[in-house]
Amino acid sequence: LQVFGSIFMEYRWAHYDVWRWVMHGWFLICLMVFAGIDMLLPRGVFARIGVLPCLLVATIGSVGYVALIFWNNESWHLGGDLSTLYNFFILHGVQYYPFYFAGSLLYYHQDKLARISRRTLILLGALSLVAMALIYPHGLELYPIFNNNIDGILTQRLVLMVASGGVAFLLFYYFYHVQREGSRTVRYLINSAIVIYLVHHPLVIMLGWLLDDPALSNTQYYLLLLILTFIFSYLCYEGVRRVAVLRFAFGLKPQQPRHALAT
Repeated sequence: LQVFGSIFMEYRWAHYDVWRWVMHGWFLICLMVFAGIDMLLPRGVFARIGVLPCLLVATIGSVGYVALIFWNNESWHLGGDLSTLYNFFILHGVQYYPFYFAGSLLYYHQDKLARISRRTLILLGALSLVAMALIYPHGLELYPIFNNNIDGILTQRLVLMVASGGVAFLLFYYFYHVQREGSRTVRYLINSAIVIYLVHHPLVIMLGWLLDDPALSNTQYYLLLLILTFIFSYLCYEGVRRVAVLRFAFGLKPQQPRHALAT
């Protein structure tokens, strides 16, 4: 789909270097690496995992991530295609695996979500808001909050993990309860998410080229592109979920019979 969509932008095969392939597929590459790591873990590890492994993963995702950046800048000086593979396989792996690990752990122990008090959720939400209030102005270069030294980079990484992890947990908590209450809309959005993610990029490329008309203002162009991308993305999902081979290819769960859903 990516190659097909790029044809409309008059790309040539010479432009498809390692960087372009990895850049468009970095999310799937990360999932592939993370799934490979999980397959190497002992069976049922998330059922009996303790606090120490969680702290170890969090330390690797924070201190280890900053150490990789520091060593590459000071000693390795990786460049070219080697830098691309390093960034997307190793650096991104260390950067995002703690969230994948936490998500797997949370999914396995989701029955414990009922024990979380409202006060805990409010405190977590407030902490996430404070962390985001520090991260976003710095990331958008509105105001330099963190310095570029090793301690500033580590602090920024820790704050980012708190902001991202807190928001991700609150979203999981919300959708878990909504889905358990039988919301068909939320269940539909959750099931379609991976397909929408995979098809929206090539659709944006193709539709963006087709709709590139000087008669349209920037606002009209953006809104039309956004609406049509959503429409065609969900049409793709409707096609994928009705074909068993495509459901398997996109990693969708097998459809349950209507009587099973009713019970």
